[in-house]
Amino acid sequence: MAKENEKSSPDQRIGKLFLDKAPALEAVHKTYCMNHPRAVQIIEQRKEELGSWMESMGMKSPGILSLIEGLSQPFRRLEKYSRLLTEIECHMEESHKDRGNLQRSVEYYKILDVSANI
Repeated sequence: MAKENEKSSPDQRIGKLFLDKAPALEAVHKTYCMNHPRAVQIIEQRKEELGSWMESMGMKSPGILSLIEGLSQPFRRLEKYSRLLTEIECHMEESHKDRGNLQRSVEYYKILDVSANI
C-alpha cells in the first residue's frame, strides 16, 4: 500500500510543478544574470585576496577557482533542467495527464536558458 504522500505514476505531475515554479525561478535568475558581471568584476579586482581567503576556508589551491565555479553553477543547473525534463518525457506514456505540461516546461526552460546566455 502506498504512503499518503506518494502518488501513483499517472498522478505525478513534474511538468506542472516546473511550470508553476518557472515565474519565480525566472525572476531570480534574471536578477542573478544582471548582477553576475559585477560579481566577476569584483573577483577580478580582488582575486589574490579572495583566493587566499578561499584557501584559508579549506578550498584547495587555487582557491579562486572554487569561487568562479560556484558563480557559474546557476547557469549550468538551468541548462540541465530542459535536458532532464526531456529525458522524463521520453519515458512517459503518451496518455499521461502531465505530458502537455511536461512538454511546455521543456520549451520554457530551453528558452530561459538561452535568454540567460544572451
